[in-house]
Amino acid sequence: GTGTGSTNGVLTFQARKELQRCALTLNGGILYVAYAGYTDMPDTDPFHGWVLGYNAANLQLLPEYVFCTTPNGTVAQYGSIAGEGGIWMSGGGLAVDGANNLYCSTGDGNFDAFPGSNGTEYGSSVLKLSTLGGLSVADYFTVNNQAFLQDNDLDVGSGGMVLLPDQPGPYPHLMVGGGKTQRAYLIN
Repeated sequence: GTGTGSTNGVLTFQARKELQRCALTLNGGILYVAYAGYTDMPDTDPFHGWVLGYNAANLQLLPEYVFCTTPNGTVAQYGSIAGEGGIWMSGGGLAVDGANNLYCSTGDGNFDAFPGSNGTEYGSSVLKLSTLGGLSVADYFTVNNQAFLQDNDLDVGSGGMVLLPDQPGPYPHLMVGGGKTQRAYLIN
């Protein structure tokens, strides 16, 4: 990435800026660890949301299983709070479906992934990450007032994600999540 904290077009995970806030998730022989910043205090910026996948047998990092929620946002675009989008979910782990997709929600941070934009920033969003050959965004949901939530530290991602058992009717695959706004989101 080329975002805040990067050097020569490479955004490197900085352990001193990140805190594992979610439970570990073991799926398909890969151990997933998700991260957010220590706090929303300016002295921890820049931080980002990260998912790192490790081979469960030998705990070696799998480079194709590294995902950053806000890899390309710059201070010029977003000001002093560029980046962020941490994954903390109140200590819950990443949710996993029968096709090995991962689900997580992010805190306030950059967002520019509007439909058709080729954007890469997923602050205040719920993400479906494909694990087929590596981590990539398969789908996402972002609230329509994302910018307001970012400006007021109202994380969508402060609660965990729960995949519901298949439901009857036209929407069989649903999940529920919640955040600081004291709202629950039922997502198809």
